[in-house]
Amino acid sequence: MSNYSTKTPTFNFKENKQINKQQLKELIDGVEKGDYEKNYVLIDVRNPTEVEQTHLIPTAEHIPLGLLPAALSMSDSEFEETFNRKKFDVSGKRSEMAADLARNMGYRNVLNYPGSFEDWVSN
Repeated sequence: MSNYSTKTPTFNFKENKQINKQQLKELIDGVEKGDYEKNYVLIDVRNPTEVEQTHLIPTAEHIPLGLLPAALSMSDSEFEETFNRKKFDVSGKRSEMAADLARNMGYRNVLNYPGSFEDWVSN
């Protein structure tokens, strides 16, 4: 039996292409509190220098946009060896490019958070 509650996020992943800050925050908070199972991958596509100067949004994985095409094309074992984590079933300008790339490569249920990191940390 799962340790997660039956509570589900109000966001409909199948009908949307973008997720706003409040929806993303609700999803992340639910995962961090244990209310929801983490069944998504949040990818931060900024350059490594940008990530070093700030931080990642909670629960995010970092794969720079320039590496994303190769990363999505890797076999599961290559991906795990390169990024030290299992390959995912994928979920601003660069983030939309990354989402489009993933969709064009056949990934489904891909969402884009168009806000910047600065937007995320504000308020």
